[in-house]
Amino acid sequence: MKAYLFFIAAAFAASRAVAQPQGCPLEGDAKQALAKELNPFKNRTDAPPAAKINPAATLGAVLAPGPDLQRWSRDDAAVFEGVVINVKVGGIESVNCHAKDPAHRDTHIELALSPTATSTQRVIVEVTPHWREQMAAIADWSTSALKQQLLPNGQPGTRVRITGWLFDDLEHVKQAENTNPGGSSNWRATVWEIHPITAIQVLPGAALAAPALAPAPTQKARHHRPRIKRKCIRGHRCGRPKSN
Repeated sequence: MKAYLFFIAAAFAASRAVAQPQGCPLEGDAKQALAKELNPFKNRTDAPPAAKINPAATLGAVLAPGPDLQRWSRDDAAVFEGVVINVKVGGIESVNCHAKDPAHRDTHIELALSPTATSTQRVIVEVTPHWREQMAAIADWSTSALKQQLLPNGQPGTRVRITGWLFDDLEHVKQAENTNPGGSSNWRATVWEIHPITAIQVLPGAALAAPALAPAPTQKARHHRPRIKRKCIRGHRCGRPKSN
């Protein structure tokens, strides 16, 4: 029952009126063109319908090595099943109008296929202040509560099912193994995330031994230009996200 209540129905939360934390708009206070493009996607407030969930975008498939900027789409959502390695407060960012208090900053959850996965074998999924506020009446999605629930006794390995929107955080192209192979500053596997998270379910049972990564999709990947001036990046089907 506790795990079920922690998961809860995202559709109920999505139907509630959304107040903007600290009056911060969906675009945040971004000044750079790239951040202005990315922030509304990070701050989506609608839960993805079932028809938007891409069944091919599993955690293993997203972790698959190789160039992946064109592998997935921001128009799609995904369900990841894996184990939690870490939970922490996100940085002070333009997307949240440079808020400093944890309640108005993202929560970063590091997911992997095994509790012993290294940093470059992990995917980042994020709870945003908007979704934390939407869920407040039925579940505590504060960073401290999520850390207590997902890292009991500070130990990694809790199995979870995470649902939400796929998003490529292009601000981290140079810190992801798939787009910067072997880079000394890499701390993640890929720029692709679930961001925002719209549902969390704790799964029963202990973490399994590390399975093999899914093979990379066969389509030819095309890299983004490192700097852009257009509203949308070449190759993306990335219309402006909806908000409630």
